Amino acid sequence: RQMCIRDSSKYSNVLYLEQTKNSYKVINNTSIENEKLKEFLKDKSPYYIVVYLDEILDEIITTPSVIKTHNALYGYVLKKFGSTLPTKDILLNYQKISQDSENKTITYKIDAINQKEYLKYMQLIPSWEDIKSATIEKFAFFAIVRQCFQPKKNEGYFAVYTYANTLTALAIDDNGKIVFDRLSNVYKDDTTSVNINLTNEISQTVSYVKQQYKNINFNTIILAGSLSLDDEASQHLHFITNINIAVIYPNSFIEGFEAEEAQEHIMALGSLFVEKRFVFLPNIVKNLKQYKLAQNSLLAVSVIFLIYFLSICTNSFINYFDELDRYENIKKRLLHLIKTTDTYTYDELKKSYIHLKIAEKYLKNSPVDLFLELKPLLELQKPSVFSYDDSEAKEPIISITFEKKFEKLNDLYNFEKRFSDIFEEINKNKRYTITKKTDYTKLNFMVEISTEKETKLQQPARRIE
Repeated sequence: RQMCIRDSSKYSNVLYLEQTKNSYKVINNTSIENEKLKEFLKDKSPYYIVVYLDEILDEIITTPSVIKTHNALYGYVLKKFGSTLPTKDILLNYQKISQDSENKTITYKIDAINQKEYLKYMQLIPSWEDIKSATIEKFAFFAIVRQCFQPKKNEGYFAVYTYANTLTALAIDDNGKIVFDRLSNVYKDDTTSVNINLTNEISQTVSYVKQQYKNINFNTIILAGSLSLDDEASQHLHFITNINIAVIYPNSFIEGFEAEEAQEHIMALGSLFVEKRFVFLPNIVKNLKQYKLAQNSLLAVSVIFLIYFLSICTNSFINYFDELDRYENIKKRLLHLIKTTDTYTYDELKKSYIHLKIAEKYLKNSPVDLFLELKPLLELQKPSVFSYDDSEAKEPIISITFEKKFEKLNDLYNFEKRFSDIFEEINKNKRYTITKKTDYTKLNFMVEISTEKETKLQQPARRIE
């Protein structure tokens, strides 16, 4: 929700709005004495402010191109216009219009206002750090016009706001820049009405601007405020200027106004759409806003760290209880095992240990394992001699002798070849060696298969025949 405030000398126009997705809704609008404004605005923020203030300076100036910073331009303006300014305590707003590289100059459109007078209205706001935007009337009016009206390409236009006997007139070029603005008061005389005098004042302004800016095609006059409700005055203005007349109508994106009621609040509504470059904020207000921003940033960082550490602590807390539950479960299982497991005396345990060591030493290898590995050869021919020793060596030492008698030499060759093929298939890891002792004259097949013996002295082998 936003508070849109238009300050004048004695009264302020206040709009209380709620922003929706694509529009705004007016919750309340009121006119209140400035003396009561501060109390009324408490706990209602942020604020968008428009100050009714006569400008001290509104000029187009050309400076050397080296003058680019705000402080440098501020000093240049005071030096150039200091003698004509009623005060040197000014707020400066400037926009770059063009740059001449050949002559090394920059042309600016500048607006300067009395900072002391401006702060007098700002003091009606209870919390300066909640000010989102603050400007003077012409920039607020320019903002709402741009929000409601999009001119055709390469066409300029006039925007005119009237309230009672006051007139604010803007001339906007085809690039959307203010090339001329005028704030004046028109009084009623004995022969004509205020609206007729306002119309004549507008026509004179239009004629002057068109004469000064002949290269701009001004095709429309946008009306807002009291004059927009007077059809006769609009027709008269169209007749004497020969320019199209249009009225801005913000009701399409701002709800809560009936008929032309929005025309009474054009300036306050414009405060919502003022661009940053048209904002006037004294340094004291900027400092308070920056302080609040820094404070909020630190608070946000602190909250993030707090959440992070709370998350770590929570995880640690959960892990602690998980481990505690796990410990309790293990403890229960151990107690159960202690209660259900048989216990033995020292002598019984010592005897079991000795048996285990003997089993580990003598039963780690078994001839059965060997028979399984050499099964294809054993199925081919039953061994005549077999020795096996696993007493000292890491691997058992074996020796197997195969022997067979034949009647024919050819049968002996065939058997020998088949035996060698099977052996080669078994001995791929080169664990065994084969020693051939076949006597071909006696047709007696004999081979010995053994593992490599270690060089150290071996105990007598067990012999199986």
